[in-house]
Amino acid sequence: MNVRALLALSGALLVLGCHPPREGQTTRPDGRPATALEIPALRGQVNDDADLLTPEQEAELAEFYASLEQKVGCQMALLTIDSVHGASIEEYSLQVANAWALGRRGIDDGILITVARTEKAFTIEVGAGLKLLIPEQVAQQIAQRMQPDFSAGRFFKALEQGSLELVHLIRAHQDLVGKKRP
Repeated sequence: MNVRALLALSGALLVLGCHPPREGQTTRPDGRPATALEIPALRGQVNDDADLLTPEQEAELAEFYASLEQKVGCQMALLTIDSVHGASIEEYSLQVANAWALGRRGIDDGILITVARTEKAFTIEVGAGLKLLIPEQVAQQIAQRMQPDFSAGRFFKALEQGSLELVHLIRAHQDLVGKKRP
């Protein structure tokens, strides 16, 4: 199923165990409250639900991500949210990336940058088809270079720099896109 087909479904997907129950929520079979943090609908390459960016900044990143998809085929997206309500941002981001089905089917060449404003946390999820180019330690190094700007509230600068580094790695080694470790 492609990304566009998932748009209608993604709003209904839930990640369990993330925040206090809402009024009227039921309990799990073990008696604990059924809690959930919703997966937002994918609306495009930039999903700035926490309003961290200006419309011009959103457009610039969206154009940059669209250019990557047009030239290489990889899909890159950004999600900013207010809070992960005590959940792990890495687990939540992975759930979103899977729900949104970023990357081409069978190639798994998607990247998702997720930012949680309240926790001042962010993560970079890299699809398996890009792991030879951007292994976890490289993604972590890029995130470390982004951290000072995030901490200072310069969200666009951090996102722009991190995105540039990721795209540069992909474009410089396009022949490795979709290849997986033996």
